[in-house]
This record gives sequence, structure tokens and C-alpha cells, in this order.
Amino acid sequence: MNRNQVYNQVKGHAELELGLKESEYPSHVFVYQVLAPLVEKKKVRHPGQGSRIVIKTTAGELVVERSNQVWQIDHTRLDSLLVDENLELAGSLYITVVIDSYSGCAMGFYLGFEAAGSHEVALALRHAILAKQYPPDYQIQHEWMLAGLPEYIVTDRAKEFRSGHLRRIAMDLNIQLRLRAYPQQEGLIESLFDKANKEVLSMLPGYKGSNVQKRPLEDVLKVGGYCKKTHKA
Repeated sequence: MNRNQVYNQVKGHAELELGLKESEYPSHVFVYQVLAPLVEKKKVRHPGQGSRIVIKTTAGELVVERSNQVWQIDHTRLDSLLVDENLELAGSLYITVVIDSYSGCAMGFYLGFEAAGSHEVALALRHAILAKQYPPDYQIQHEWMLAGLPEYIVTDRAKEFRSGHLRRIAMDLNIQLRLRAYPQQEGLIESLFDKANKEVLSMLPGYKGSNVQKRPLEDVLKVGGYCKKTHKA
């Protein structure tokens, strides 16, 4: 657990189990101070910040100087298991994410039970390009303002990113496709996947970690309301 997760545990216990108000339990600043001696401090440069961000591709270097210049797309299988309305195992979700290389912001995504292919990549790209509109029942706390068209899309060399389907989309939208020269340059998007698993899903029922063999099925079935029927992408 990181410092933010510890604070969220403290806050949840105080409000839900002890019935305390915000001013009656430790603030995040206090929690961070208590944890400071236990945390090894490292200076890490956020891959989406700073001047002169350079991405090496098989077609040469891209110098990222502004938002909506270079987007990156990748996908992963989330470390959480869902059940259907009959409490039968439905499986894990795959997420495809589009990230802006300059700001590090998530531009759009797509969730589905099927392994990600060119169709899922296209849907994630569509979500990234268009303005985000959600009905009131989603209870969105902050409006998602990000949208637009990139000049370049950088991906790894998976077949879905080299497909004729994606090339046609790029041609129609005047987007140039590029392949990463080195797998190590996936850090920006891998960081988002890591945070989603460890800081969000790890706090919910059904989390199995990166190894499904270490998560007993009876624990996974405790997810109850998280079902395939009500979470279609």
C-alpha cells in the first residue's frame, strides 16, 4: 500500500465504522507525516511532465511539445474477477486506454470482456476524440473536458496496432501511426494500469492480484453486485 491508500483506509474506517466527521480524524497530511520515516523517498520524473519529452519510434524520434500531439494506446487485463447475476464467474475485464504523452492525461478508454483487438482500439480512440457526455445517473463529480485529435499515435508492435482497420482510421483522420522502438518506453501507460489495479481495484471485492491462482474462488464470489449483466461496456 502507498501513502494515499493508507489514508483512504483511515478515512473509510473513521467515517463508515466510527461515524466520525472529517475534522475528527487525522488529515492526509498527518498520515503522510506518520508514514514518512517508513517510506523510502525516491525522486521519480513523471513520464508525462517536463520539457523535451522524446519518444523513440521505429521511424525516428518524436519530440513532444504540446498536448494532442502524441497519444499512446495500450491495453491490459485488469486484476479483478466479476460474477454474473447468478454469482457465476464471468471473468475479468480488459481495458484499452488512450493517453496524451505531453500531459499524462487519460483521453479515453474502452472496457470489455473480450481480449482487446483492433475493434476495441477503435472504440477507445473514438471515446478519446469525442466530447465526453454522461447522464446524471452516473453521478460524475467532475466534468471530463478532454477531447481532440492527435497528430501521432504511438503503440507497441501488437498485431491489432498494425492492422488494416487501424491504418484506415488513421488515414481518414489524418493521424500518423508510429511503433515504439523500445518496450521500456511504455512507462507512462503502464503506470496508469498499475495505479488502477493497486489503488482502485485492490480496495474492492473480487481483486485477485496479478496471479489468479492466489485468489480463492469463494473470496471472488463475494463481489455480489458487480455483475457482467450490469457492466456491459
